[in-house]
Amino acid sequence: MGKKVKNAPIADDNDCLTDSNALVIERQSKKKPKNYVKKAPVQAKLSKRKRKKLELVISRREKKANRASVLSKLDDLPQVEIQNLDSVISLGQRTHGKKRKAKESEPTNAQDSDIEISDAELSEQEEVAASVDIPMSEKWDDLNKEIERLEATENEIEESNKVVHNQDEDEPLPFPTGEDTITGLRRVNVDRTDEVVASRNNLPITSEEHTVLEAVATNTVCIICGATGSGKTTQVPQFLYEAGYCSNGLIGVTEPRRVAAISMSHRVAKELNLSNSIVSYKIRYESNCTKDTKIKFMTDGVLLREVQDDFLLEKYSVLILDEAHERSEFTDILIGLLSRIAPLRKKRNLKPLKIVIMSATLRVEDFTKNKLLFKSPPPVVNIEARQFPVTAHFQKRTPAENEYLKEAYKRVCKLHRILPGGGILVFVTGKNEIALLTKWLEATFPRRVKEEKDESREEKIANVSDDKKTLNESKSGDESLKAKKKKKKSAKRLKLSNFSEEAERKESEKRDEEHENREVGSAEVPNDQLAYKDINQAKADEQCPLYVLPLHSFLPTEEQKLVFEPPPEGSRLCVVSTNVAETSLTIPNVKYVVDTGKEKKKVYDTRTGVSAFVVDWISKASADQRAGRAGRTGPGHCYRLFSSAVFTEFASFSQPEILSRPIDDLVLLLKSLGLTKVANFPFPNAPSRHAIVGAELHLNHLGALNKSKTKKGELSYAINDLGRTMTNFGISPRFAKMLALSNQHVTSKNSSSKNMLPYVVALVSAFTVREMFVNPSNLGNQKEVAEKLDGASRKARNRLIRETMKKWQGSPNMRGLGDIIVLLNAIIEFEKVCGSPMWCRKHGLRLKAMLEIRSLRAQLTDNVNEFLPQDSKLSLQMKLDELTSKEEADTLRQIVLSGLGDKIARRVVSDEHDSKEHKLKQLLGAKKGKNDEDGVKEKVGKNAYQAVNLEGFVYIHPHSVLAMELPEYIAFQEIHETSKMYAKDCIAIEDTWLPYLFPSMINLSEPLEHPKPFYDTDTDTIKCEMTCTYANNAWPIRAQIYNHPINLKYYKLFAECLLNGEVFSFFDEYKSKLESSPKVLIKSWGHMQPKVDAFVNALVNKQSCSKARLKEVWEVDSNFLLKEFLQWLPVDCTFSVQAKWPPNY
Repeated sequence: MGKKVKNAPIADDNDCLTDSNALVIERQSKKKPKNYVKKAPVQAKLSKRKRKKLELVISRREKKANRASVLSKLDDLPQVEIQNLDSVISLGQRTHGKKRKAKESEPTNAQDSDIEISDAELSEQEEVAASVDIPMSEKWDDLNKEIERLEATENEIEESNKVVHNQDEDEPLPFPTGEDTITGLRRVNVDRTDEVVASRNNLPITSEEHTVLEAVATNTVCIICGATGSGKTTQVPQFLYEAGYCSNGLIGVTEPRRVAAISMSHRVAKELNLSNSIVSYKIRYESNCTKDTKIKFMTDGVLLREVQDDFLLEKYSVLILDEAHERSEFTDILIGLLSRIAPLRKKRNLKPLKIVIMSATLRVEDFTKNKLLFKSPPPVVNIEARQFPVTAHFQKRTPAENEYLKEAYKRVCKLHRILPGGGILVFVTGKNEIALLTKWLEATFPRRVKEEKDESREEKIANVSDDKKTLNESKSGDESLKAKKKKKKSAKRLKLSNFSEEAERKESEKRDEEHENREVGSAEVPNDQLAYKDINQAKADEQCPLYVLPLHSFLPTEEQKLVFEPPPEGSRLCVVSTNVAETSLTIPNVKYVVDTGKEKKKVYDTRTGVSAFVVDWISKASADQRAGRAGRTGPGHCYRLFSSAVFTEFASFSQPEILSRPIDDLVLLLKSLGLTKVANFPFPNAPSRHAIVGAELHLNHLGALNKSKTKKGELSYAINDLGRTMTNFGISPRFAKMLALSNQHVTSKNSSSKNMLPYVVALVSAFTVREMFVNPSNLGNQKEVAEKLDGASRKARNRLIRETMKKWQGSPNMRGLGDIIVLLNAIIEFEKVCGSPMWCRKHGLRLKAMLEIRSLRAQLTDNVNEFLPQDSKLSLQMKLDELTSKEEADTLRQIVLSGLGDKIARRVVSDEHDSKEHKLKQLLGAKKGKNDEDGVKEKVGKNAYQAVNLEGFVYIHPHSVLAMELPEYIAFQEIHETSKMYAKDCIAIEDTWLPYLFPSMINLSEPLEHPKPFYDTDTDTIKCEMTCTYANNAWPIRAQIYNHPINLKYYKLFAECLLNGEVFSFFDEYKSKLESSPKVLIKSWGHMQPKVDAFVNALVNKQSCSKARLKEVWEVDSNFLLKEFLQWLPVDCTFSVQAKWPPNY
């Protein structure tokens, strides 16, 4: 036999070899067995991937055929019945790309349950078939059986549909109230109006209802990223309510702002057709929650307060954290706490807690990649589509920093004159800018009034500037007005669909050049006067009325709600707002957004404690949020007053608030919850180590934390009873310390003394609310003042306000209270007139702030009665008597100072600073003639102060009560940096108070020899005089009497006082019989005498350094100190001393 050739073709039995196969050796034929049966050809097995693809194709075809038959039968249903089935469409849908197991249940609706069980079984069979390698023929048999089963299910559906056809058409279909197969919750029937149903169907998130509900049901934490306008804020709570989550507890929704919490609760209640007792809200000073509440909107601070009372939050089944992209400090703390609360509830077999984090622009990586926060990354549900498209328009040239407000004014004028109907929303930086821009627009586009009121309206417009009449009468002004009228006539025929930005630019190019030629630099005249000159170039356009409304957080709630009401007929709505309208709020019919790209931020230096309001660019996320405001009720446009090149340099997200402000209150809160090391808390973005250590040190100075050392030698801070009490007030720790101290502080012991607690409650409320007064320079910019102040002129009104503030400074005895006496007297006078709004406007007070102060006073009074021990409960005294005596003023100054240990400044004397500067130069080796670049020399301004832990100089504001007093030491609330660093809300203090209020910040000297230390019977301690310095600034403080430090010298001094009979009268009887003078104990050579060492060592060994301690020791050992004392006496006194020992106490 020869070898076979590799890869040679093998001939069949019936084939014959040809000449071309000469190299192939002929195969020897074999006899076939008699019982031989020819086998069928075996079909090649498909790979798992190909087989799975084939299965999917077959299943899709079968499902498509079944779907078509079912839909064709549903077309025969009456239209009324189909509308009633809209809310249950998602019950039979399957999850795209996700596998789930069907739970065994007993559904009430046979039709829906069959479909769900069929899908679950089918997916399970597909998994088994994909994992087992079986022949394709058997697979086909299984699929055919499944098809037959689906056809049987379809027949059942058809029979059920026949029953539906036989029902009365006017009778609605029963809503499925059975338990959900995934969550086991019983669904809730909701009766919405036809208008609400139509508007909900247009929201992108409604198509993702099943996806959202499944993500919530199958996960403890889920993240919903929905574009602005998708409807997540209003619809997700409704999804959960209908799914039955309210049966296990409340559905809580947190909002970063109070305005959003109130408006969203009203909106959801309206859409669900429920009362405010079921869909409620709770903010700091207001609440409409009842025992029937199912959906609760609140600020994040309110929920954080509830965590302190109920750590597991057992009354909630779902918590929704809305607008998480704003990253407020409370939101970050809540996310960290809830990440631990939810697993803890599961571990204790309590009802599960579902957490939903929602935002339009959420930095998902901070949550999905933070292993300390969530061990397993939570799923992210993305809802990309906006409700309506928004077109963003960038400006070719970015205006200068001081020109953006005028640019916004010009852009609004263009939009109003040229574009078709639709509201305008303008974003500016602050309330002052809002008032200014509102005045400009109202002067340019006055509202329509009746003919009999035309003259008064013209007078108001004429008061804006005296130059307006002359400019309107000029020929150039008439020509420009004619040209503008022609352009307005042509603009009325424009449609948004035919509008081109380039055409608009060309059409208004000439008008832009005219405005730019007439503009005056902001450095030459104030902004207010500059605005008037720009506006007065053109006559007021009464043919195009504009309904201008301001919107910011300082407005009263009634005025904030005006933006949600329709404008007067024939007028266009224009809302000028801060970033309060950036999230959650939906202003009706807003079609155009004018984005200045600016925001006013409070920048806080964590090292120095200096805060400053800075106007800076917003982030890209905020810009998208602002643009989305135009697409809430229809297609819109966003006009950005900056170039696209500048936009690319914007930060992607805003910095979290927890990284840019002091965290004293957060650290104290976490300590009260039992967290020893704050650095181990699961922050989404952890604050710096320096910020945490600084907060702990400050709380230690306030007396809220006790400092100790661990075994490793590290510093540790533990909360004490005072700290736990301070957390119960829900205010800043420094203000809580004032309340705690005032509970024990009374001006004198006689019956006529006043309790300072009600006054401190009023002051703390004013400190917390802030911004009580309206800036007098801006009063003329407010529409309500200009229209309601009885025709008073601006100068007369400002003069009245300044005279009133001067009157509120009180008598000369009260001058030491500084600015806080003005706050206190303003509150007292406000309550005397029973909170009159007109009185507030006349005296420059914000009514909203005063009402918040009143509410907070009531809340703090309840907290004081609950958490502070008192002989009798504090009654709520709204009407307080004025303080008159200097003793009362000093007491109040000390109480306020108790919370401001790190907010103290000392006046700088020029000679003193020059000498320190000279020493510093010598130390650094600076040469004469060096300039300020070396950082050594800093010019000392007039009346400068040096603050604690601050290198620069601060100044008392010229409007302060203490501006003319200039005391040596002051305490202040905060420092605001403008052209200089100004201390705000100052009081005068005495340096001798500091050692008693802040002993941890005092650096004491050695006890002075003269005057000699002495024993104080009242305190049972040794007292001495010492000098000291304060804080790191080493300010010298006058010598005072302090407790002697407990050391060996302290025991010698106590032994001397003991032998002299100052502690016990028993020793006074034997004073004259002592063989040596007790003064020997404190001499440097006294230790050379054995009896001195024996007496002192006995006291040291038992730590007996006080009268009380000696009594405790003698109760245990009656012979203590007897032997040592007898060494000081002659022998003949031994029996008498032993008979009387221990001393009679």
